[in-house]
Amino acid sequence: MRKIKHRYEGVEYYNANSFKLVFKDVFSFEYLYKLLHEWLLEKGYAPTDDSKFGEVYYLQKEDPKSGKGVTIRWRLSKIPEDSSNLFRYDIDIDINVLGLKEVEVPYKNKKIKGDQGEIEIQCRGNLIMDPEGKWEKNSWLKPFKKFIIYKLLRNKYDKHRFDLYGDVEKFQEAIKNYFQIPAYSKDVKFSEFWEKRFPE
Repeated sequence: MRKIKHRYEGVEYYNANSFKLVFKDVFSFEYLYKLLHEWLLEKGYAPTDDSKFGEVYYLQKEDPKSGKGVTIRWRLSKIPEDSSNLFRYDIDIDINVLGLKEVEVPYKNKKIKGDQGEIEIQCRGNLIMDPEGKWEKNSWLKPFKKFIIYKLLRNKYDKHRFDLYGDVEKFQEAIKNYFQIPAYSKDVKFSEFWEKRFPE
């Protein structure tokens, strides 16, 4: 029997931040999908070529009684500008939707189409050290890898750790803003681009 290999097996990484949000009400799933996609594109986690977007799994099931079920997995990453390819930011996003049904709701004195159902969004931000394994393959550098990263380059390591933490936090706040879930952070501001629950 073949052993299932973890995607980070043999790779050194640090989980900078993670969250899980569950929302059950009426919203626009199509608009939410676009909002998350555009946010990640804007922050450099996805290429402008949509065919290379890191959607590794998409499953949609239709049931006339219980509604639509959707499972999506995004595996995205970016190399920060000042990392010298020593660090990489990975963001893993799992979206699960249950009982999605199309409904009409009153919104700003008119009726619009929306989706009613339950959605769960999980996100993990991992800081990857030596993503290409160059230091691991170098017999001279390998013994000093941990010392160099965690001692000599401690300030850089901490900066990337906090930057990735902030990206995941802002991503969560953007989702909460869309769903009109109260956010804890008072200093996060959003432009009008991020409409709440329904587009105009």
